Amino acid sequence: MEKNCIVVVKEESGEKLIIRKEYYDMLIENGANIAAELLCDETIISERDGLISLSIPSGINGIGPFAFCDWNNLKDILIPESVKFIALGAFQNCSNLKIIHFMGTKDKWDKIDKAEADIPSPIKILFENE
Repeated sequence: MEKNCIVVVKEESGEKLIIRKEYYDMLIENGANIAAELLCDETIISERDGLISLSIPSGINGIGPFAFCDWNNLKDILIPESVKFIALGAFQNCSNLKIIHFMGTKDKWDKIDKAEADIPSPIKILFENE
C-alpha cells in the first residue's frame, strides 16, 4: 500500500469506516478477510509544499481509532455530513492540522461523537453554509 492513503472498510451493518492503514495491513497479515477500498486519488489526498489536504468522501460514517494519528503533515481536512463519530486518537499528533471543513451545520457537528478524537487546539472549523 502507498503512503498517505486511506482505507475504507464496509462493516456488516453497511456503514463505511476509515481505518488506519497500518491496522488494516496487520489484520490482513493475521488472516482477516476484510473487504476494503484503498483511496489514494489526488481528489481525496493532495500534497503541496509537504503538507496534505484530505477530503473524506461522502457516505463515510465514521473515522476509526488512530486513523490519522501521526499524520504530522495533515494541514486541513474535509469531513462529510455523513460522519457520525470520530474515534479515539483519530487526530493524535496531527500538529499541523489547522482547519476542519465540515459539510454540515454547526448543530450536526456538535452531535458527532468526537470526545476522544484528539482534535488539535486551536483549530478552525468551517461549516458548509458559513
